[in-house]
Amino acid sequence: MAKYPRLTIQQVRCTLSFSQPLLEFFEDEDNIFAKGWYVVSDGPHADGPVSKFEILCVFSRNFPKQEPIVLEVGGSLKRVGARHMYTNGMCCLCVWEEWLAKASDTSFQSFCDGPLHNFFLSQVIFDQTGKWPFDERSHGAKGIAEGIANTLGLELSGVQANRYTRALAAKELKGHWMCPCGSGKKLRHCHIDHMRLLRDKVGRGEATALQIRLKEALKSERLNA
Repeated sequence: MAKYPRLTIQQVRCTLSFSQPLLEFFEDEDNIFAKGWYVVSDGPHADGPVSKFEILCVFSRNFPKQEPIVLEVGGSLKRVGARHMYTNGMCCLCVWEEWLAKASDTSFQSFCDGPLHNFFLSQVIFDQTGKWPFDERSHGAKGIAEGIANTLGLELSGVQANRYTRALAAKELKGHWMCPCGSGKKLRHCHIDHMRLLRDKVGRGEATALQIRLKEALKSERLNA
């Protein structure tokens, strides 16, 4: 991932204020906030907005190392998995680590033009067609497991995704561990070379973040079951 300077309110305002004139911006020591109406239109030649959503965004100054928080606060979106919404109003824009690994550009501008814009445009299209128009991940733990699989370039079940991230997040790979592929063989007799390649590709920090995200999603689903 490219290195970026700390995010500033000037950068956030410059990126969003032209296309989103109904947002207000403020800041504290650690974060920049955008609050107000997010407008979805048909494009630069549209007569007016197609729809708008009342939102609160929290952008860490450490972006993109820290994932933005986007909340739909007006209550116009149902807090259900089919809308990629959590019960507290938080929007599930993407699997963050997957986006960081796969996007060719991880700048703040790219985030605003990509995951942020696509999420709200998708909500409008979903209302019209009942279908999610972009590359859709399942909601919750299943979607995170799908994101892990895509990041690693593998076909994985949720259980396997957990095994892979746990192994990749470890300080070192140990040959006597069971291989995360589920073969029942020791790692040294199965996919240890492949795991080393994945370690070079993904990195321990990213694997740790994915593992924590998956565990938290599973815990949340158990508590809400």
